[in-house]
Amino acid sequence: MKKDHYNLEVGDILMDTDYQKLKVLGVCGLVYHMSERDDFAKFDDTYTAEELIAGGLGIYDEEYPDTITVEGRIYVRIEFEKKIEGLEEVK
Repeated sequence: MKKDHYNLEVGDILMDTDYQKLKVLGVCGLVYHMSERDDFAKFDDTYTAEELIAGGLGIYDEEYPDTITVEGRIYVRIEFEKKIEGLEEVK
């Protein structure tokens, strides 16, 4: 099964657009308990997959560190950031 925001597991790492990483500390039903940014030992908050996507968090792949996965699609990080630059947030 391809890794996406809807099948994260404990230990998976996500990265935001500022290159800060968060780790999945726990899974409870449809929510993920996430670490603080760049501090995997501390709990931050609980998020749904939709909130992680809306927050610009992509799945970090240590094998391909210059890529980011969003909604199951893999992008070259630099190209992805250029494409979304200047987009307005939908609330």
